[in-house]
Amino acid sequence: MNSLKVAFFMALKSLRRGDYRVLLLTVTMLILVYINLVFTPSLLAGAVDRIHERTRDTLSADIVFQAEGDVPVIVGSQTMVNYIELMDGVEAACARNSLGAEIQYEGERFTSAVYAIDPVRDAEVFTLSQDTIEGDYLDAGDTGRVYLGVQVAGAGKTNLELYSSSLKTVRAGSKVTMHFVNGVEKEYTVKGIFFTEFVQGDIRAYITETDYHTVVRSQPWDTAMSVHVKLEDGADRAAVIDQVMSARPGLKYQTWEDALGVLKSMTSSFDQIITILRGTA
Repeated sequence: MNSLKVAFFMALKSLRRGDYRVLLLTVTMLILVYINLVFTPSLLAGAVDRIHERTRDTLSADIVFQAEGDVPVIVGSQTMVNYIELMDGVEAACARNSLGAEIQYEGERFTSAVYAIDPVRDAEVFTLSQDTIEGDYLDAGDTGRVYLGVQVAGAGKTNLELYSSSLKTVRAGSKVTMHFVNGVEKEYTVKGIFFTEFVQGDIRAYITETDYHTVVRSQPWDTAMSVHVKLEDGADRAAVIDQVMSARPGLKYQTWEDALGVLKSMTSSFDQIITILRGTA
């Protein structure tokens, strides 16, 4: 007991003789450290959730089905989309084709994947139509019009991550020339520019399925390179995958987690940091 009294007495004396401002600063720093440990995991968790959300909403949806084997396309893709949309737990589905192209504008060049879509069906699965910052989204049947990601167009936004590699000054209404990998060259009017705030989504270009078949005449209609499925909240993803794979042999699939690609390692690192910080707190 005497030792406790001595310790208390010495501590009191130290506080009286010490600079109260140093004590106040120390307490303030400890409070800030604690707040940092509490709130930083929440901020990182929010960033991870945002990446996951943008991947589903702009790149892959919940599930992507593709052809497997020697045939590079899904035959009867529209029939497959209609079939999938009748399944329990499925909110919507759409088909897409894609082709690489070099896009040119006033001496600038940007190599991009160009996706062919049915604008109406695609908007039921993806949110691109809601991310327009200039011009308009595509309409069904549009030809000679392209919907560009802001990282491709540049749009005069010098603060963009890829601005130096972009077309820099393309705006809605600009005319660009697209050189497709199959040798076709075609001029397009930029109908709209979109900004998803997700670089992987903003380096893409979109044309309509109608336009695509003027560029790739050898590919039959009602075929697609991929079918994307958006699920309802709480849906049994495994059950949907099993049902589709049973009904349509010769397919392969990816989940949105698979579609993360290199982002998966980054989000995994964030998750580890979150775990460490929460354990420290």
